[in-house]
Amino acid sequence: MKPNVFLTKVWGFGSDWPLVAFNKDGNRMALMRQYKSGDWVVLVGTCGPPTKEEERGRILGIVKIAAMSPVDTLEFLKALGTEITPESFNDAGKFRWPYSVPYIEAYAMDGMPRLNDVLPARRRDRGTQETNQAVRLPPDEAATILSLPKTELSLPTYPEIVNLQSRIQRSLEEKRRVNGPPPYTGIYTGERKDGPAWVYIFTVVLGNKASRCICPVIKIGFSSDPHNRAAFLSDSIYRELLQLPRMEVAFLQHCNSCEEAYKIEQKTHNSFRKYRFWGEYFQISPEKVEAEIVRIAFSLN
Repeated sequence: MKPNVFLTKVWGFGSDWPLVAFNKDGNRMALMRQYKSGDWVVLVGTCGPPTKEEERGRILGIVKIAAMSPVDTLEFLKALGTEITPESFNDAGKFRWPYSVPYIEAYAMDGMPRLNDVLPARRRDRGTQETNQAVRLPPDEAATILSLPKTELSLPTYPEIVNLQSRIQRSLEEKRRVNGPPPYTGIYTGERKDGPAWVYIFTVVLGNKASRCICPVIKIGFSSDPHNRAAFLSDSIYRELLQLPRMEVAFLQHCNSCEEAYKIEQKTHNSFRKYRFWGEYFQISPEKVEAEIVRIAFSLN
C-alpha cells in the first residue's frame, strides 16, 4: 500500500521545533486518526509573515510523526530548550498552537521548491484549511511530493517517554490489523468458537500523564472472558514500560457465542470507522458506542 501524504502550512521548519502543531486538539486528532505507519506530512511555508520571505509558499520539509504520542507543545519545547518567539502568542497572550505530535524522521527539501510549481494543478482554495489542519493529498500529488530530492535532518533527543512510544508505534503499526481476527482456539487470546462471549468496551489512556502525552481512547472487541482479557492487556510489557493506567471494563454485551460476538464487534467497528485511532482503538465517547452495540445486538436477534 502506498503511503499517504498530508500537507500543512507552517511559519518555518527546523530541528529546534520538531513538531507538527495545531491550534485545536480536534485538528490534531483528525491527523492522528488517519495517519498510519509509513505516511508523511509535508510542511509548506505560509504566504505571509512571520514566515521568512524566501520560504513563503515553498516546500520546506517532509516528516514522519509519532502519531501515538500527542504532546503539549509548550512543555515539549521547554524541555528541548527551544526559544519561544512573541509571534507564537496572540494578542490575548494565548499560545497559538498548544497541540502537537513530534517528528520521528525529518527531511529538508533540497532547494525549497515552490508548491505551486511542483503541483501546478492543485486546488488553490484550501489555504485556511491547510494552515489549520493537515490535508491529505490525492495519490498523484503525493507521489510527486515523495519524488522530490531531500536531505535528512538531525533531530534532538526527545523525552524518553516519546522515544519509547515511537518505537512501540513502529513495531505495532508495521504488524497493524485494521479489524480484529475472527474467533479461534489459541494460547494468545484464549477465545473459543463455542459457548457464550461478550462484546466489550475498555477504557484506556495511550500516553503518560506526567508528560501530558495523553490521548483518551476506547478499545472495542470481544472475548469469552473479558475481565481476564482486560487484565492481560493491562499487564503487557508495553503498558508496564509506559507506566500507564490499567484498562477498565466500561461495558459488556452478552452474546450466545463467539461467532455472534464477532459479528457485533465487526459491525460496531464499521459504524465508527472514521473515529478509528489505531486497530481496535477508537477515539469516541463510550456511551455512543454502547448504544450502537445494543442496537446491533437487538437487530441480530
